[in-house]
Amino acid sequence: VRRVMGGQVVWLSDTAGLRETQDEIEAEGVRRAERVAAEADLRLFMVDGGAPELGVLNSLFRQTTDIVVVNKADTELAAGLPEYDYKISAKDGDGVPELEAALADFISNKAA
Repeated sequence: VRRVMGGQVVWLSDTAGLRETQDEIEAEGVRRAERVAAEADLRLFMVDGGAPELGVLNSLFRQTTDIVVVNKADTELAAGLPEYDYKISAKDGDGVPELEAALADFISNKAA
């Protein structure tokens, strides 16, 4: 998806989750996601707050600029969540403006 953020044109990609799988089709989606992640300037790791899959946080592509986002903040969050940067609810929008502002700041600084 092409979008203007922080005064710059950026491309956003929503990929398959990064996880181990035995399913051949899902494994191809994971391989494609890994290729996209390897080339990205910034990665958002979206974690389900109710049932987190934490393997994604051990990704080979993790960098200090990556952002960990916990979704489903409108529900009871699971115990043992990882350290995260933002907590949002895609359902009701809580936390989304703060995340968008952080992304715009990152993009503006990257372009400077």
